[in-house]
Amino acid sequence: MSTPTLAALAMMLLVTRDGWNRAGWRILGLRRSRRRTWPLAIGIALAASLLASTAVWASPIADFHVPADAVDDLINFVISIALFSLTFVLGEELGWRGYLLPSLRSHGRNRALVIVGLVHAAWHVPLILLTTLYHTEGNRLVILPLFVASSRVQCAGTRATS
Repeated sequence: MSTPTLAALAMMLLVTRDGWNRAGWRILGLRRSRRRTWPLAIGIALAASLLASTAVWASPIADFHVPADAVDDLINFVISIALFSLTFVLGEELGWRGYLLPSLRSHGRNRALVIVGLVHAAWHVPLILLTTLYHTEGNRLVILPLFVASSRVQCAGTRATS
């Protein structure tokens, strides 16, 4: 999942050569932290998670029990989130929304968003269809169109301008 960033780096350093000057790196949007929006983004995600968790725990679908090796499981969970999830997510975000989306903005905002959404979805189709690593539960004839649609919606949530 870090290959979108590797592809962006190859484009910046070898093809367009934009990566050889400071202005070329600004396209990735790494210099603006936008800390003002962090509490809102974290708050909305936390509220949605709490609402969903409350609904599940209040229903008869779930029961709560503490596993015997809860501390080990928690440590493994934190390590895997820190090392794998954040690394892979950052790799994709830099490649898709940091490099590809701003590079396509000359084609128009909506067209750029659709293209990036479709590329994002196409990138994940082999993982969904050929492995048991990604979206393994459920009917793939239902999951695949939903994933493609959600890829477009996720990209629409970003700004096409840097």
